[in-house]
Amino acid sequence: MQKHKSRSLTESFNDICPSLLLFLNRLRSITIHNRLQDSKQIYERVDIPGTSIIEICCGHIIEKWFIIKKQLKVPGEVTASFDDTVEATEIGLAFPLHEINNNDEQI
Repeated sequence: MQKHKSRSLTESFNDICPSLLLFLNRLRSITIHNRLQDSKQIYERVDIPGTSIIEICCGHIIEKWFIIKKQLKVPGEVTASFDDTVEATEIGLAFPLHEINNNDEQI
């Protein structure tokens, strides 16, 4: 039973998608150290200054994403129905650039 739980947990960590870093603004890297298989995966987020482009790096693989974010004010009739007041929320969309342009041209 314990071995099954350990295997299930290991598989769950292997299912973590690096693009998760696109939407967790304060998180800059994820390190997964699998001691059973003696392996380590490091995913890093790099924001390109002055652009809406984010790079997700994993070893020698770099994925580029174009990010569009919009801050939206929550209408008063919505906030009135909740105990905690939320004044605004942010909506974000990410578009993969690595499938569009895989060379060094500027986008």
